[in-house]
Amino acid sequence: MNKQSLLIGIICLVGFLEAVIYGFSFPFFSLALEDMNLSPFLIGLNASVGTVGVLFFAPFFPKLIIVLGYRNFSMLCFGGVIFTCFGKLLTAGLISWFIFRLLLGAFLSGLWTASEAWLNASITNEKIRGRTNAIFQALYSFGFFIGPNAIYITGFEGVKPVLFMLALGSVALAALILAVANKRSTLGSHTTVPYSTIKSARFPLCVALLVGICETAIYSLLPIYGIEKGLSTNLAVSILVAYTFGEVIIALPIGWLADIMDRRKLMIYCSILASVFVFLFTFPVKSHLGIWFISAIAGGLVVSLYNLALVLIGEKYNQIHLPVVSTAFSIFYSVGSFMGASVGGSAMGLFGFIGLPGVISSMLLIFALLMLFGSLGRSWFKTLPEA
Repeated sequence: MNKQSLLIGIICLVGFLEAVIYGFSFPFFSLALEDMNLSPFLIGLNASVGTVGVLFFAPFFPKLIIVLGYRNFSMLCFGGVIFTCFGKLLTAGLISWFIFRLLLGAFLSGLWTASEAWLNASITNEKIRGRTNAIFQALYSFGFFIGPNAIYITGFEGVKPVLFMLALGSVALAALILAVANKRSTLGSHTTVPYSTIKSARFPLCVALLVGICETAIYSLLPIYGIEKGLSTNLAVSILVAYTFGEVIIALPIGWLADIMDRRKLMIYCSILASVFVFLFTFPVKSHLGIWFISAIAGGLVVSLYNLALVLIGEKYNQIHLPVVSTAFSIFYSVGSFMGASVGGSAMGLFGFIGLPGVISSMLLIFALLMLFGSLGRSWFKTLPEA
């Protein structure tokens, strides 16, 4: 295995472990705080604190990445995760749970941003950028899938769940030591942050916002949609499981296609097909396998829009610009995530259970039509090399 392959493998492992911790944190915090008899308002407020950590600390990431380099910044973040976990083991009380969530959200978002930018900076062969990003995203989605299920093993009481997160952070920190010799772990002598680059990245930022809205609305409300449609609780939850499973599986062939065909056309196709498959949720359920298939394809197509945008960012921007654009990309996705549950909930409130797939499907179709007939992305794609 050459140094580049080793580095890419380490970055994928870092993204996977970060995703496991991030996915695990959702049921852990919710169940632990509910066990303390906290009100739904305070439990929701605690979840919001994690998002605040992302939005508050993210503007500092590009400077830190440029000064420290990808490897050192990632080690700093995983070190922060470990420190935060140790702090939680030594403290008790309600306030500590909010500080824990705030810091954990900030460190994990730093890892999320850095790993995506680092991966793009480490790919020297444009012919494999699509499939490499797809493998990373598939592993990330798989980690996010494993995380919540790990709560069945660790439970949510006592020190076990915190030790679980601490152990994952320690494994990742050890893996990052192996990346020390690779020059693509650093950004050379650069010290300034080219924030003006963000203006030229409006198109991928719109994609991040769109996917953030769609994914969070579906993650938050798809089981409720299923129950309101008359499905059993177990079947309603299984639809979301299938959606997440599709993010792991479907992203891989689409990443391969991104290396052999026009990427703008591929984004249009993915958006149109995602719109169609999400809209199919409005039809009566005649087969469990059928609705699982629809959900899996929809999940894979939606997350592929995110992956394709990352591929295009890596294709267009060089190393010094990647930390800025990747951070902005993460922020826009987080803003979309913050909006997603409200958009989906409002749609269901206005139009009933079909409002969720109806509105999400419409947004995806409008995005595709703007790319096809409007100016969205057209000028941006013209500046890219031929795919």
